[in-house]
Amino acid sequence: MNKLLSRLPHVKNKNVALFYIFSIIHACYFAEGNWIFLYLFYFNYATIGLLDSIAFTIWVLLEIPAGSIADIIGRKRVIRFSFLAVALGILMQALASSPVMLFLGNVIFYIGLAFYSGSMEALTYDTLIEAKVEKDFDKIVATSKSLQAIAYVIAVLIGGYASSINIRLPFLIWGIVHAFAFIISFMLKEPKVDSIKVTLKSYLAHNLKGIKELFKPQLKPYLFFIFIVLGVVFWYDWGFIKPAVVISFGFDSISMGYIFALEGLLIAILLPLLPKIRKLINDYTGLVILNFLVVLSIFLFGSDIGYWGVLPIVTIALAGNFAYGWISIIINKHVSSNRRATSLSVVSTLLKIPYVLTAYLSGRIIEEGYMTQFLYAIALLLGLISLINLLKNLRLLNKKAMLN
Repeated sequence: MNKLLSRLPHVKNKNVALFYIFSIIHACYFAEGNWIFLYLFYFNYATIGLLDSIAFTIWVLLEIPAGSIADIIGRKRVIRFSFLAVALGILMQALASSPVMLFLGNVIFYIGLAFYSGSMEALTYDTLIEAKVEKDFDKIVATSKSLQAIAYVIAVLIGGYASSINIRLPFLIWGIVHAFAFIISFMLKEPKVDSIKVTLKSYLAHNLKGIKELFKPQLKPYLFFIFIVLGVVFWYDWGFIKPAVVISFGFDSISMGYIFALEGLLIAILLPLLPKIRKLINDYTGLVILNFLVVLSIFLFGSDIGYWGVLPIVTIALAGNFAYGWISIIINKHVSSNRRATSLSVVSTLLKIPYVLTAYLSGRIIEEGYMTQFLYAIALLLGLISLINLLKNLRLLNKKAMLN
């Protein structure tokens, strides 16, 4: 075991080691394969969509200021608060005796996620700068994603078994694990690299500068993938759309857990290849390929292909994880250190907007039985604007300069 751990890039650095641990914990969605059944006990799809929209809106409104607060008061303090709020929110859902308590627990959970957004990645990157090994950040990201995938597989399988005992048990385990993360978050050390003291008076200016970082010339070719493609992947993956799609192909709660475990296993095997793939094709070409895999998957979601539906379900999971890891590397490379947490929070915020705006509508459509037509419409619209984006940027395909 010690030999295996020693192979993780820069694992002897305490902050990097904690980054790996926290990445694993954030991937432990013990309730992934069964949360929908607890919520359907209290609400229908349309109501879930409405409540999700409210909770996600709170998440969105907090995420950018949370990143700025992390830049101002220190990322380790924000990370501690995040784990405390997430643990409390999940445990409230586990013990909920009413729809109101379930909803409030969900809101607190998302408040915690908002304060984690971008902060841990930024702290880790600055730690590497301090050690003068920031060039290895892509390896650390790829490794963390692989560890997350393994943790996800194990957590889904444990959660599936736990739910057969009691539907609330996966939530209880999930909350306890995050409470443990809160305790060990006190071991974090704030890097001194580019740390600045930002007064409340300069808060808005700092926030605006963090947003402007994303519109640097080096990042402009990637804005479409950041805001549109990742937004659609989030729309599918985070809310009730994903379990609804899986159920539409004829899978039950048990097979749903197996499918999600298969996703995680393939991600764990393939995502570590990201640094090697980036050496073979440039960033823009790679993201274009992932873009159209997402479009194809959503189109197939609307098709009557029965159990073959596992193929697009797995494909969009792989494409989404590769795209997020790829874009994270690009952003961290080109954004200034002292505004990195703010910029990453902007990205995380904006990619949630498609789900926030359509959650209630999506729920109503599913309730009315028009999910197939809705998915076709999403796929065709995304495919069209993706094609337009590609035609405008054909010169960037396989352009070697994009590697630098």
